Amino acid sequence: MNKQFNTNWFSLANNVVKLRNDTEKPGLGKCIYELDKFRKNRETYAQGASYLGVVLEELEIFEWNKITGQGIEWKIVNNDSRIKLNTRKGGRRLAPLGTKCIVWLLETFVM
Repeated sequence: MNKQFNTNWFSLANNVVKLRNDTEKPGLGKCIYELDKFRKNRETYAQGASYLGVVLEELEIFEWNKITGQGIEWKIVNNDSRIKLNTRKGGRRLAPLGTKCIVWLLETFVM
């Protein structure tokens, strides 16, 4: 995604009908859809883009456009190998990536 969109806005792009017809515009959902062409129910899998985008936004990797009526769009604002995590006191700190899941998400969708 970083190569395709760099710091430009990209859409949610997870419309089931458009994904099946190969008419969906480039975006997070289409990237997920294109990852594994042999996966059954790829459209359903791509629907997870709406959740993944929010998670990456909370981690301050994505920024949301917040423009009503334009559709959901994000841009990559942090593709560092470290992410911001909440501490128990409510503050924020930079922490090294510790879980395989987060590393996979970053490597697969952001970097």
